Amino acid sequence: MLAVLTSLALVALGIGVGATAAAASPTFTISGHIVGASSIGVDGATVTLLTDTTVDATTTTSGGGVYSFTALAADDYTVDVDAPNYLEQSADANVVASDVTVDMTLVPAGLISGTVRSGGSPVAGVFVDAYDSSTSREYDAPNPTDAAGAYSIKVPLNTPLEVETDGAPPYGYQAYNGHNDCGCTFDPVTVAAGVPRTGIDFDLIKNPVEILTITILDDPTDPGPPDNSTVHLYRQVSGGYEPVESEPIEPSGESVFEIDGGADMHFRVSKTDPSTHVTKWYSIEAYAIFDGAAIGSDPLATYGESGEPLVCTVPLSTLQPGDERLVLIALSADTSLCGAEPAVIVPPAPVVHHHRSPGLTTTAVAPTPTPTPTPTAMPTETPSASPSPTPSASSTPAPLPASSNGGLPWWVWLLIILAVIVILGALGFVLLRRR
Repeated sequence: MLAVLTSLALVALGIGVGATAAAASPTFTISGHIVGASSIGVDGATVTLLTDTTVDATTTTSGGGVYSFTALAADDYTVDVDAPNYLEQSADANVVASDVTVDMTLVPAGLISGTVRSGGSPVAGVFVDAYDSSTSREYDAPNPTDAAGAYSIKVPLNTPLEVETDGAPPYGYQAYNGHNDCGCTFDPVTVAAGVPRTGIDFDLIKNPVEILTITILDDPTDPGPPDNSTVHLYRQVSGGYEPVESEPIEPSGESVFEIDGGADMHFRVSKTDPSTHVTKWYSIEAYAIFDGAAIGSDPLATYGESGEPLVCTVPLSTLQPGDERLVLIALSADTSLCGAEPAVIVPPAPVVHHHRSPGLTTTAVAPTPTPTPTPTAMPTETPSASPSPTPSASSTPAPLPASSNGGLPWWVWLLIILAVIVILGALGFVLLRRR
């Protein structure tokens, strides 16, 4: 019995010793002194302790800029300090076997603020930053724009900065000067002490829909792109087709369009003889449309081919800004089978042309007036060697009077009679020569 009691006592003693050892595991403290201008302590600064990106603790400086974090296990920490009128600053604190002191001297800051809009409406969720090209340092807004499109950034004083948006879809990158490309020249923004810079506003433009066309001749002996040719883009509208943009075909066969989208687009390809300036319209034998994910894959699902000339229509009404389309166009190599421009052309609406070509343009043809205009679903493909241009309504001469019997005008009958006389004379001349 004595032996059993002795054993239990020893076990209990062991447990107590173990618990005491566990309770005595070492802990450490990270503390420091935060000062600002003229080494004066900064009270009210928010100090955050992090492990990687995880927030472990937060405190506020007091008593002349003093802070402290206690009961910390050995680890690698980051101390982040954020105070009004000073730049946010961070420092590493590697706790191994002793307490660590992390002091910081903060840099005075100014404030840049403004509003981000698009078409007059505020845009939320956009990040704005300011870049110091002399030090390659970027100062980011702590939060994206709010529901009112507002933002603010703390930046160093008396430093020219390049302020820009991040280009989050569907909007393009924009620098503070209204430009929307990364190669532009900035209007630098500088903040003086005690003078915040407000009104640094942005009016974002949505990324255009980009269409790349590659045009070739369907000719085994010469399958390359046609020369002296132009791709014309039309928007399908009520009553016909509206010219949008024309781009010459490069030697590589490429033509690039940047448009606003929002409607189905229709393609036509023309060729102009440089010596006679006569324009003909190719017949489209086949075309294929690819979106960004389908490029390089089997095009059969979107491939069109027919024994008759095709209407090459690209569906864009569902596209979002920034989307891309690749259109492959195969033209008839037989110029005698040239097609025609869309049958009904309506005056173009005022739209933004991103890449207006200085080259060939399409002549607008006024639609034939009817008592009840009917929208044209698709253009009529009329093979013709050389379609005659239709004069505009303003230059059309007044029609000659028709015959009294309500048939063709007298001058039409006169032309027919003259043509018959010429043909009969030619036949008589041929017969006389054969005798």
